[in-house]
Amino acid sequence: MTTFVRELMGPPAPSVHRAESVVTAARRLRAHAAVAVPVCGDNDEYVGMLTSKDIIDRCVADGRDPRTMAAGELITAAGSTVHPDDDAGSTVLDLILGQPVPMLPVVRDGVLVGLITLDAIAAHLVDTIVEDDDLELGDRDWWPPN
Repeated sequence: MTTFVRELMGPPAPSVHRAESVVTAARRLRAHAAVAVPVCGDNDEYVGMLTSKDIIDRCVADGRDPRTMAAGELITAAGSTVHPDDDAGSTVLDLILGQPVPMLPVVRDGVLVGLITLDAIAAHLVDTIVEDDDLELGDRDWWPPN
């Protein structure tokens, strides 16, 4: 049975506009206890993910002023994205593992509609194992090994 990205994705994190300051992006990261924030453009088009590492390495450590620097200036490329109707197979897992932060933007018609995380994939895999075995994890007698 095929699982689609839309079945595993969660809602998109609150984004920042690419013209907003890096300070605004950093405050959004802090307010949501996140390590990455989506950056969007004028028509809500997805521009890319901005990480706390980007802010530290390419703004603060370079001596740039985070109050005047636009968040969009730190986005070098949109990175990998998936569509809600894509098959959520091993390719999606490979894409997530290749991201600087273990999440993958879900984009439809250029607009961010959700995020798929490594946690969501892991939870789905555990649920699939349980369904396949028709057992609950607590009923397994596999630990400790003999």
